[in-house]
Amino acid sequence: MSRELLERIDWAYFPKPYDEELPHYAAVAYERLTPEGVELLDEVIAVHASNPGFPVVGDRPPRPQWQEQGEDRMLERLEALPEWDRDAIVALTQHFKRASEASIDRAQGEIDLMQQMLALHAKAAAIDPDYPRDATAGETVAFLRERGVAPGISDEVLEMLVEIPPEAWEQGRG
Repeated sequence: MSRELLERIDWAYFPKPYDEELPHYAAVAYERLTPEGVELLDEVIAVHASNPGFPVVGDRPPRPQWQEQGEDRMLERLEALPEWDRDAIVALTQHFKRASEASIDRAQGEIDLMQQMLALHAKAAAIDPDYPRDATAGETVAFLRERGVAPGISDEVLEMLVEIPPEAWEQGRG
């Protein structure tokens, strides 16, 4: 399963540098691990890939049996491995965890920006009910400022807002 599952992971889901580091480190580990280490790393990656939010193309792998039996068995197997195998598997597991956390943080940041952009458009629509729904964030800020209304968003955040019409944001939320 090792190579096949690695090829089905959508690495672009993870922010930089994880999108490049994870597949590289996993490939290096697979080259050097003992057969027992490969088997355990397969299972560790399968645990991640079996989670609904994990970016896998095609069917998700089944969860390893030791997940249902308790992690003690997995720890026993990990401790029985040579030191390099053990260290590599633990390091990759920690790297997957950090990558997943970074993906969650990035997604939350994108949601926050979307909400701020929608709030800008709501302010504009409150001033003019006919305000165009396809106006960009930059156009909306200019509209508000022309009418003496502060956007209520820092210039730093305004620079981050992507110039996308509100209906595109709404479609992305749906």
